[in-house]
Amino acid sequence: MQTQNVYVLPEGYEVKSKSLDDIKYVSDPRYTKQEVMELDRRAQPAWTLAGKEYAPGFVGMNNLKENDYLNVILQALSHVVPLRNYFLLEDFSSRSELAKRTSILVRKIWNPRAFKAHVSPHELLQQIALDSNKRFTLTNQSDPIEFLSWFLNNLHLGLGGSKTKPGAEEDAKGQGQGLSPEAYVLEGRMPSQWSYGMVDARMT
Repeated sequence: MQTQNVYVLPEGYEVKSKSLDDIKYVSDPRYTKQEVMELDRRAQPAWTLAGKEYAPGFVGMNNLKENDYLNVILQALSHVVPLRNYFLLEDFSSRSELAKRTSILVRKIWNPRAFKAHVSPHELLQQIALDSNKRFTLTNQSDPIEFLSWFLNNLHLGLGGSKTKPGAEEDAKGQGQGLSPEAYVLEGRMPSQWSYGMVDARMT
């Protein structure tokens, strides 16, 4: 599935067609740096297969059972520009399954060639239930703030972060000095000052 190549068996020749290319793109959308830079600069209307106009990034998310508390957090995070750009552009092949599935969902939310004006978070929700030992599932309501804390902490760890606040050696040396968060992402790097250790969800 990683290559998305389709073959006819037993002959073994590859199938190539425009319709198949569309299906491949919808299942795993990819973006260039230029496309990501244009997302917030101008409106980009798109159309579903049924001819319905929609705005990429502003699509519905299936409420499968009791997962609305998850959906609202995932939708909100997909609009945090530096985080969104990171998940649209970065290669997560060597990262945790949670990070991979988060990236796929974010890319589907911003897909300008979607077949329908809504997406399903089912694959990511399955991974969340697994990684949280069923603390957060699609069948039972939970506190969105508690989920946000757990989700950010586990993404942090899944992307190679630690449980303690890391140093800022790279920035102290002046590497990447003067770059905005968006520029860091478009350069394929995450600034060290973004990592603040583990998030505490306790409310005061």
